Amino acid sequence: MTAGRCAGTVTGVVTPYGHQAQATVEALRDQEGAATTVTEAGTAHRFQGREFPIVVFDLVEDEYDKRWMALAQPRGGSWERDGVRLFTVAVTRTQSRVYFIGSRRQIDRAPLDTPLHAVADLLRAGRGAGRPGDNVADPGLDGRRRPSRTRTFRH
Repeated sequence: MTAGRCAGTVTGVVTPYGHQAQATVEALRDQEGAATTVTEAGTAHRFQGREFPIVVFDLVEDEYDKRWMALAQPRGGSWERDGVRLFTVAVTRTQSRVYFIGSRRQIDRAPLDTPLHAVADLLRAGRGAGRPGDNVADPGLDGRRRPSRTRTFRH
């Protein structure tokens, strides 16, 4: 995974889960090096009150199971409403661009009045672009490229 500086900007990678944030930090260290990290990764709560020119929001969703962001809705229980608040905090960390990593299927099928439905509306209106994760390849230990289900942000 590579992310980072684009014309001198710093990228923030936001995720709903602490364990995912830690895994992202480790992956970025592998790519950027500990002394030259230009990308910060953390939960939406950690970045509350901060902004980044570019934000990558890892929804930690796949096409098979609905997790927190796919279930977030304003009329649900406290967990679902917390998901809406977390989504709002995450996307308002950006100053100019936000990228989502997640399942396009979950976004396209999101119920009305949910954060992911708002993202689907933007995509349908041509105000964003989706990139299939199938185009991302995992080189594997043997160096061969094979399809990966992982969504990767390349800058």
